Amino acid sequence: VEHAAGATTIPPLGPAGYGRVLSRFRGPQPTSDGWVCILPYTNRHWRTVLGHCGRLHLMEDPRMASGKARIANPDFSYGSLAEVLKERPTQEWMELCEANDVPATRIGRLDDIVAALPEANHPLAGAYREIPVPVRFSRTPGSVRRPAPLIGQHTEEIRAEVGD
Repeated sequence: VEHAAGATTIPPLGPAGYGRVLSRFRGPQPTSDGWVCILPYTNRHWRTVLGHCGRLHLMEDPRMASGKARIANPDFSYGSLAEVLKERPTQEWMELCEANDVPATRIGRLDDIVAALPEANHPLAGAYREIPVPVRFSRTPGSVRRPAPLIGQHTEEIRAEVGD
């Protein structure tokens, strides 16, 4: 919906695509020791993050001075943010953002994500990391009830069920 914007009027008021969302700098960015995604929205958010690294002067730049200006100049605003984020470790950014209600999340490394998967045990293959059900439903929660079958393990059951 955001990408349609002014392109949905007849005649169009502008091209399709919302620059802030399309900016290559909006999203996960490297820190001095990992990755975070920090998405400041309000002037207070921006001042908090930029001020933490002594870059509050950037808020005086006409491209950063207001929300409207930042939306019109997303590569400058989010590019400036990306430069600042490199200067400090992930945990420091997360603590700052949490203390000041700035939207942020730590980006896990692939090894961290795999290590967080629950352990399970297959009767023949042994211990492994189980991929949980990827969706959550409040009234019909899914779960993994048994390990993956071995090749051909259920062939006879399936054949009987389909009448073969």
